[in-house]
Amino acid sequence: MHTKKAIKEKNMNEMLKLSEDGKVVLEADHSIIHAVIPEGVTEIGGGAFSNSRVLRSVSIPSTVKKIVNPFIAVELY
Repeated sequence: MHTKKAIKEKNMNEMLKLSEDGKVVLEADHSIIHAVIPEGVTEIGGGAFSNSRVLRSVSIPSTVKKIVNPFIAVELY
């Protein structure tokens, strides 16, 4: 189980799983609250945030050109 301190210490590279070439967000950590998509990413894949139960915001750079239903099964409040 992650402690709040451990979660705060994770950097965005640990919170987002990217494709091998770094162009597609494949999955986000379940504990991510504020996602910052790195510059250079061109796509946010389907279901990328489906396990992110506490997600509150996503910052998307201008390099992202395609978003494929990233919030499948996420309860929005």
